[in-house]
Amino acid sequence: MNLIYSIARTIGFSNVISNHGTGRSSTSRLAATAISHRGSSHMSVWDGWIIARVLPTSVDDDYEERKPQVCRIDPSQLTKYVRKERNRDNAPEQPVVPCYQNVGDLVNENPVEVPFESLNFSREAKSLVTDKIVSTVTTTLDIYLNNSTSSSENNPVVDPLHIRMKRSSDEDIDRTLQRLNISIDKKMKPHGSRRHTKDQRIPSSKESQNSTTSPSFWTVPLNQLDRLDEKNQCVSRSQVPLVESKEWMEIRSSKSLWQSIATKYDFDPTTRGQVVLRMDRPESSMLNDQAAMGNNYLWLQIEACPPTLLSISTFEAFEGYVFVGVPLVVETELLFATHAVIDWYVDGHLRSHDTMSFTPSSTDIGKNIAVDITPVRPGHDGYGFGETYQYQKKVEALPFMPILSPLRSEWVTPNDINSTDSLRVVTYNLLSDSNAGQEGSAAYLYPQCDPEHLLRKRRMPMIIYELLAYQADLICLQEVDMLVYDTLLRPVLSEKGYQGFYSNKIGNTCEGCAMFWSLDRFESLTEDEPQTFPIRDLFPLGKNEDQSGFLEDWTSVVEMKNLLEAHDDLREMIEDKLGHVLQIATLTLKNGERVGSMAMPSKILVANTHLYYHGMAGHIRLMQLLMACYCIEKERRKDGERYPFVFAGDFNSAVRSGAVQLMLRRTVGPTGSTWKHLHTFSWRADGSHNCLENQLGSEDECNDRVCAPTTSLPDSFPILCSGYGELPLFSHYITQFQETLDYIFASQPSERDYYGFATKTWAPMPSRSDVAQYGAMPNEFMPSDHVSLVCDLAFRNHSGPSKNDKAT
Repeated sequence: MNLIYSIARTIGFSNVISNHGTGRSSTSRLAATAISHRGSSHMSVWDGWIIARVLPTSVDDDYEERKPQVCRIDPSQLTKYVRKERNRDNAPEQPVVPCYQNVGDLVNENPVEVPFESLNFSREAKSLVTDKIVSTVTTTLDIYLNNSTSSSENNPVVDPLHIRMKRSSDEDIDRTLQRLNISIDKKMKPHGSRRHTKDQRIPSSKESQNSTTSPSFWTVPLNQLDRLDEKNQCVSRSQVPLVESKEWMEIRSSKSLWQSIATKYDFDPTTRGQVVLRMDRPESSMLNDQAAMGNNYLWLQIEACPPTLLSISTFEAFEGYVFVGVPLVVETELLFATHAVIDWYVDGHLRSHDTMSFTPSSTDIGKNIAVDITPVRPGHDGYGFGETYQYQKKVEALPFMPILSPLRSEWVTPNDINSTDSLRVVTYNLLSDSNAGQEGSAAYLYPQCDPEHLLRKRRMPMIIYELLAYQADLICLQEVDMLVYDTLLRPVLSEKGYQGFYSNKIGNTCEGCAMFWSLDRFESLTEDEPQTFPIRDLFPLGKNEDQSGFLEDWTSVVEMKNLLEAHDDLREMIEDKLGHVLQIATLTLKNGERVGSMAMPSKILVANTHLYYHGMAGHIRLMQLLMACYCIEKERRKDGERYPFVFAGDFNSAVRSGAVQLMLRRTVGPTGSTWKHLHTFSWRADGSHNCLENQLGSEDECNDRVCAPTTSLPDSFPILCSGYGELPLFSHYITQFQETLDYIFASQPSERDYYGFATKTWAPMPSRSDVAQYGAMPNEFMPSDHVSLVCDLAFRNHSGPSKNDKAT
């Protein structure tokens, strides 16, 4: 143990990490640890390590470059622990070599022992551990060279060297080895002697095989690799007995040499590391110790296909705000590994072991958060192949959020929420970064907001905190950035017991809708069960002609079909320009058939959408909403049942608009403001919108060719209740405009529909003065330009209303 500590301090790990750890290499720890065990302290002996990775076609060979290297740190800054394997089955105790997680273990005076059982190999992970690696195109070779020489005036210690090579997996192995020899020679020669002479051309395979000095593979007994001499010094490689097996003559002619080493040796812990490559030692002025000149070979120990971190993902790539109470989650993609051991550190001290998530507390304010990630597989603890990253911002107190508290304090206290006879539903427009960050528009729409407070890296952690605080059963979100969903919403909510899916809008955008449901209340769904419907595809036109038989009841759908066939501009806009989507998930309840005396449905349907925004397009939103209801009706009756449903979202429609009146009053006439711009609103070729009122001189709903239809929901469609018994004065508040645009609707029970919902209670909404004191939304304390809607919906049967239900 003391020898290992002394070697670690002598080499100087910080230099190794700074030179190689951020130099696009994931094996810097191995270079600093495994190599340091070899060689005598009295000789100038160069040896090293080759890490070979045979990459499947699904893996890009530049995966290392895509990692957040600027946030990578020297792991020796952390207080590390030593993991020891426990003696099992009362077997006679055997000498145990401590199993270190990484470089930092070697400099820790007081390691924390962690039992072997704490490493969980059962967690699912993206991985590849197989006897056969097929369809490969690239093999990467990371070569680490170490000069195990004691420092003196004439023979200074040289920092370890790193070489990375990318070779075709189909390349002849002799050509690969000769290229490796030249690369090492270049790296070890002085800077002034980099060019090759004609004599340094790459020999042919036949020449290489006939050469007495060509690279060769040997097998080394493991018990000889780190044995000590009588002076307690590591034995030089030149003194280690080697065995050149006959099988190497066959393997070296194979085009799958690295794969063969992996499958024959390195997937088995009892043989891993036994293969070494012997090469001519390059002539180099770096080797000043004349006593070592008799050692004519460079020994490179090989490890093929070790546990590898392909990617590390976290919100804003470790550069987002870190707030108290907001979970941090790190996800990994692995190769040749089954699990990633993720450890969390606060100011260098271990706080949480082997977990994907960590939530900072108030005691962490002002401190740094770091995460240490080690890929492992059964039989391989990942030693030397881990990586360490640090969040760039220190922990801060969560900003004051007046809507959450004090306004909704009762809604964030664990008090009779998630009761089995009701559902808590949240809908929230998050204000996508693509909208908040548009040049020019942000200054116009949000002049009151400091640009720093508009950044998603600050706003989104506040939003995820609010969502978690409500402990909802169903969450419907709009204006969700794809990147925010992938790196924050899905990872954090998954860790907190939710399942969900994302639906991107159609077109050139990375923004859409997301839906989540609690796995405490609902069964999980397979990946293909949640559905995304482009709303423009719901209109029964041409190839989308509906053959379901529902059209007989849905006469307004037929009217819309006729309208679009007669109105070329409108049809083109809906079919080609608008990419809005409707999300639908049919969820199975976990709470059984009855709650008390009330029968429960086996399933419910949940729908989420975000409709077209333009102020002159009320008729388009009405048409979109009609087709969304039509789709919901078909989906809820697919199994021959009539499942109750919840429909939420940003409808971009005021309370008195035709779209909302369709939901509440079930019919919208052909006259009025809804159809005002039917013949005057168009979409220009450049993508901008245009009103042609002045050119046409008319605002009529009807012209000689096309008249606006009456739009109604059929009797077969359930009567709806609003999740808010009293509709809010506003749910969207910017300087130029304040209006209610967001809604939660639910189907009520009836003679046709035995199961349904009733409005139970809803979260209070801020007053105009509550927002006006901060100018408008968003602001320092309100992260979106919308207010979230939160309500509890009670399950009901057609047997009769409850006296506790509130009027709609």
